[in-house]
Amino acid sequence: MVAACPYCQLTTPAGVAAQQRESQVAEQARVHAQWASAAQQQAHAVEQRRIQGIATQSLLWSIAGIVLCCLPLGVIGIVQGLRARSASVARSLPVPGLAKVGLWLGIASCLTSVVLVTWGGLSAAEDEERANARAAELEKAVGTRAELETLDRTAACQLAEAHTLRNGWNDKRGYSLERFECPGKLEQAADRAELQDFRVYERSGNDKEHRVFVCFKRGGRWFVDSLSKTPCGVAPAGETAAPSTTTGATPNSASPPARRR
Repeated sequence: MVAACPYCQLTTPAGVAAQQRESQVAEQARVHAQWASAAQQQAHAVEQRRIQGIATQSLLWSIAGIVLCCLPLGVIGIVQGLRARSASVARSLPVPGLAKVGLWLGIASCLTSVVLVTWGGLSAAEDEERANARAAELEKAVGTRAELETLDRTAACQLAEAHTLRNGWNDKRGYSLERFECPGKLEQAADRAELQDFRVYERSGNDKEHRVFVCFKRGGRWFVDSLSKTPCGVAPAGETAAPSTTTGATPNSASPPARRR
């Protein structure tokens, strides 16, 4: 439809209507383009914030992995860094600097964890080997004295230390204990003996001390039966001693053997 008369060049009503329609269509197209551009910019900003959040998580997890070097938290930092990188590339956005830093710190954290765990395992193995060698040396020093009817105090101290080095005390492994002291007295009754005030020191900054009773038994030779916080044969608090299995005896029919020091 023409906007003007081809003869007089005057705009006809139909032409005016056509111009108005064209103007409306152009305006609608312009508004739609503006709306689409604004929506795209908003989505772009939202995606950038999401990627930036992932990059921040990557950095934080990697730093935590370095601080807590024995935990492989750096793996999470690496994963988050790679997520941020791939999301940026897929949307043609620049890779956040935090993602790059988090990725490299995560790799460094994982390598540090592997090195420290390996070193810790080797160090523990060396300490255990050293403790076993010391225990064997003490047992050799006791020698045939453990076969005598009477256990002497020096042999008792050596057997107690060797036993603790091999078996530990409470939840502490033997090789993690630093030193021992044996100032207590030894009491013996028949084939039982008790070493009092045996002192065990943890390998720590506060030099924590444990004082225990060492209970011995004699079969073919004397050996450590147990370490206890209470005197041998005395049940710990909250427990009751096992009833005697002896039958047919009156209370005064037998007396315990005299204890020899």
